[in-house]
Amino acid sequence: MDQTRFDSDIVTTEQLLCDAIEDLGGASTIAREDGPWALIHQRVVDIARKRFEDGHHADAVESAIKAVVLRVKAAWIATGKPEENGKSLMLSAFSAKNPVIRVADLSTQSGRDSQEGFMHIFAGAVQAIRNPKAHEFVTISPERALQYLILASILMEKLDEAGAA
Repeated sequence: MDQTRFDSDIVTTEQLLCDAIEDLGGASTIAREDGPWALIHQRVVDIARKRFEDGHHADAVESAIKAVVLRVKAAWIATGKPEENGKSLMLSAFSAKNPVIRVADLSTQSGRDSQEGFMHIFAGAVQAIRNPKAHEFVTISPERALQYLILASILMEKLDEAGAA
């Protein structure tokens, strides 16, 4: 990426993402055609893109994280367990001792550490990102919203890898 762009231009997050992909030799054509949305999980795109493009950035993020929670909740309920929600659902569903959603190999210490780490990432996304937007009127920048949508996308990908509904 051309360093002078930082010095002389106001650069959008979308331009930075596209340039970074191009520099890495990645799918620059796709990224240029669809901007950062080409990098984001399709479920997040379906839920958040229109909200985001209409200027409702916090709502786009809240909706994306809610979609993650609903996928986890569906996997949880499918096991016949009593209903839980929010942070406590994430701590239970991804527990390193007896997870409903297994995202790592629990037979190794590294796998158990990864499982526990993702448990905290999922719980943290609910507690620190979704909850404030659900309980208060929050305004966030488009750049921050895209960052949070990318996190929601990563969480969706982990759920895909784990075979969650």
